[in-house]
Amino acid sequence: MTLRRFLALNLLFTTLLFSGCATADPNTQSRTAMLGEIKQEPLGNYYIGRRYYKVDYKFWGYIRKPGESWANAKMVMLNEQGKLAPDRELGKIGSDNGYEYKLYGDFHRRDRLRAREQWLLS
Repeated sequence: MTLRRFLALNLLFTTLLFSGCATADPNTQSRTAMLGEIKQEPLGNYYIGRRYYKVDYKFWGYIRKPGESWANAKMVMLNEQGKLAPDRELGKIGSDNGYEYKLYGDFHRRDRLRAREQWLLS
């Protein structure tokens, strides 16, 4: 009888000990700060674009409207007939990986962004 009580108490103690070991997400604070900054962006007729470059990928990156989360961003290809993308204009393809841009333009067929004559680096 005492062995059963000992094992039951040991099991109960172990369960209580390990149930208190919750792992906190280390990115929670930075994500919260980023979402706060996004919410404070001035609204306007532009997009926020983040360049994402990999050698075998055939798209430019992701864009979102000001004030919206990156979770709502769209993957885009740029129509470079009127204006080259910044890295191609400099002749250094992929050098702007991870940069964020303020993009002015309109969506056309298949959600391609037709850029206007200027790019603004945020």
